[in-house]
Amino acid sequence: FDGTVFQRWKILMKAHLQATGLEVWIIVREGIKFKMLKERQHDVIAKNIILSSLSDNVFNRVYACESAHELWKTIKENHEGTDDVTNERYHVFIDRLNSFKQLDDENAETMYSRLNILVNEINSLDVKKIKDLELIRKILHSLRRPDYDLVTTILYEKELNTMTPNQV
Repeated sequence: FDGTVFQRWKILMKAHLQATGLEVWIIVREGIKFKMLKERQHDVIAKNIILSSLSDNVFNRVYACESAHELWKTIKENHEGTDDVTNERYHVFIDRLNSFKQLDDENAETMYSRLNILVNEINSLDVKKIKDLELIRKILHSLRRPDYDLVTTILYEKELNTMTPNQV
């Protein structure tokens, strides 16, 4: 990781750490609680994986961190900002979501792709996740008038609570 495309690195690193062992990811996310040998071993494994993925530039800013949890928090803060900055970014993205509409020259599939990028940005901040039902409602409310017959059909034929965004 060279400091660019942080969200992608964060998602891939989280998946890699979880695949190594869920206990490893829990240590990264929450830190060592009881200082038991197994916890320390998971911490060392996680720290090694994270440090090994960093470019020299990023590595030199964080290598002194004592634990994988501290390392993860430091990298996140360096690339996402503090909790206050993250919350502010969250609200900016929510404002964009609230004003989201299908463009005049855009088909429903392209609109969904654009909306999905925005929702993934919001969800990656780990403030409050957008639920499927909220996303489905947003899709239906964002469609242009000519596509509104589709909305009516969906509302009459399907139960929104049981649908996924991809089914819409």
